[in-house]
Amino acid sequence: MSKKLHVKELAERIEDEDDTLTKLELQSLSIDENDLTTLLEPLKNSKIVKELNLSNNESLDDHSVGVLCDIISSCKSLNKIYLEGTLYTKISTILHAIKITESIEDATLPEAATEDELDLLDAILEERERKD
Repeated sequence: MSKKLHVKELAERIEDEDDTLTKLELQSLSIDENDLTTLLEPLKNSKIVKELNLSNNESLDDHSVGVLCDIISSCKSLNKIYLEGTLYTKISTILHAIKITESIEDATLPEAATEDELDLLDAILEERERKD
């Protein structure tokens, strides 16, 4: 099955609230901006998806950061996002989306993140942990 068909099928399963899709393990699948756009609307309405792993997708770069942040901020069930091995450099934009999204409990950032940005992520996640 081609990646394009796989992503489209995945989007349909998310729309159908397939309860086997609590974790989207999309690492190392050459996911790109078009794929994120395909997943955006279904994820906005999802009450099932808890974890999104986009690690090691080098096609994900700053061209798709807006779509990524839309997913983070609109998928209210999402509580884990993993981004290591992606080429995002607009880390402050990603951090802002994580900060305003109360549901995110765990996250990794791309390698481009500075120590200060990693510290900020830790502070955001630790604050959430204290609230719970």
